[in-house]
Amino acid sequence: MAGRFNALAAGLAECGRNGLSRLLFDGVTAGRAHLAAGQGVRRAVDPLAAELAAWALAAAEIGAGLSCGARRYRDAEAAAAAGLR
Repeated sequence: MAGRFNALAAGLAECGRNGLSRLLFDGVTAGRAHLAAGQGVRRAVDPLAAELAAWALAAAEIGAGLSCGARRYRDAEAAAAAGLR
């Protein structure tokens, strides 16, 4: 499960870096007639990129927590098994 959260975090971070950040909505790509609309789209998309980065960080933290918990559980189980011997 931790690996899935880590993969999700990597995918979200990649999307934020190479997806939303590369979108262009300026006069050069949209034409001068659409410049204002393009700026409006950019203002709407920029906060989404920040939220996506926050989701990626949260997923990475969840993955790290799950990995740490799994290691502790494994170590505790190994210690308990050793005590039974």
